[in-house]
Amino acid sequence: MQKWMIALAVGLGFVCVVTFITAYITLPQWGVPALLQPYRKPLPEKPAIATEIEWKNSDVVIRGWLFPSQAKQKATLIYLHGVADNRAGVIGLAKHFCPLGFDVIAYDSRAHGTSGGTACTYGFHEHEDLKIIIESIDHGPVILCGSSMGAAVALLTAEHHPDIRALVLLEIFADLRSAIRSRVPSFIGDHFINVIVDEAEKAALFDIDQVSPLRAAENVSIPTLLIHGTEDKATPPDHSRKVYLALQGEKELILIEGAGHSQIGSYDQTWEAIEKWVLNAISSAKSMSSPGS
Repeated sequence: MQKWMIALAVGLGFVCVVTFITAYITLPQWGVPALLQPYRKPLPEKPAIATEIEWKNSDVVIRGWLFPSQAKQKATLIYLHGVADNRAGVIGLAKHFCPLGFDVIAYDSRAHGTSGGTACTYGFHEHEDLKIIIESIDHGPVILCGSSMGAAVALLTAEHHPDIRALVLLEIFADLRSAIRSRVPSFIGDHFINVIVDEAEKAALFDIDQVSPLRAAENVSIPTLLIHGTEDKATPPDHSRKVYLALQGEKELILIEGAGHSQIGSYDQTWEAIEKWVLNAISSAKSMSSPGS
């Protein structure tokens, strides 16, 4: 082999080693903040019919809106938004369900919107925030409607909270580790992802493997509706399929043909399914709690 070819091979090998070391050192510097500190989407002006409300969990203040029922109250519906979103996503839901007799609550998850907190843990700490909010409600059954990360928080909370009577889970992920893998470019190997995750766990004091809606589903038997788009590339529909199979109670999985991530809300089929499921769940809950049942 000619000397110049040997020198080139050595040089390229050196560049590869330096690139690997540099990536190993610098990945956590941008990867950890990207995971724990999502973009804080600006909150629009409060709708006139909503009331500002807040709750406190330890040193984190959670801020939200309450939309009061416009008819005889049937239940309270709590909306949980996805990552890098905020409570404003509830407005369509409130317009739809308040006239049907529901109080509707939406809040900014920790490290989102105007709520406190410096780290998003995708359900590990967030389910404790939701528990406090549910316990502040003094009447009526509670139904949770969550989108993506919010769906995960809802299911993790339902595993342990008896006041929750039904779930609507939109675009849920099965477990956080695989959800991260599906969103990270394939050229970033599992080793580098694990480095980022390890540093994030230390920084935010949480265990990523505990953020597993799939595991929680094995202990949830309340009525649960899952909706997912067939063209969701960020969180492929197999996540919902796995959770659906693990759930123990009445359940339904609806796949919206052609819908990508965060698009299923624009389909009439989604709204029709949610309304039917929620009203049936409340009717069943009332019949079970009526005298003589």
